[in-house]
Amino acid sequence: MNVQEIETRLNEIGEILIAKGYERPNGYVQIGGRFSHYHAHNPLTNGSVDQGVFGDDYDASLNGLKAWAEEVGEVADQRKREAVEKFGQAVDALREAGFEADFVDPLAGHLQAMTENLLTDQRP
Repeated sequence: MNVQEIETRLNEIGEILIAKGYERPNGYVQIGGRFSHYHAHNPLTNGSVDQGVFGDDYDASLNGLKAWAEEVGEVADQRKREAVEKFGQAVDALREAGFEADFVDPLAGHLQAMTENLLTDQRP
């Protein structure tokens, strides 16, 4: 695999991540092709996603990175997951503060439904 083919494959991975809302994607493959890495900035959380992949050769490591990029969630979905996590922390804080179960349990039920919805979301 030549340098141009590697650059093309890395650019394709970057395009997948940009389409999912990430910014400043950056990837590389080490000489020999056994390890590749990709990193992209999440503008909503000011965090990032990154993945390193070991493979037998250039093709295997780049295929692993592409599979990861296709599976990583969209930026907007990560924001939803963070919101549900914060809601869960708020429910726990209410229990710790001694709020009555009659008040907290319905909130916990909503939290469980939201979590299940996020985990089972099968939108194309």
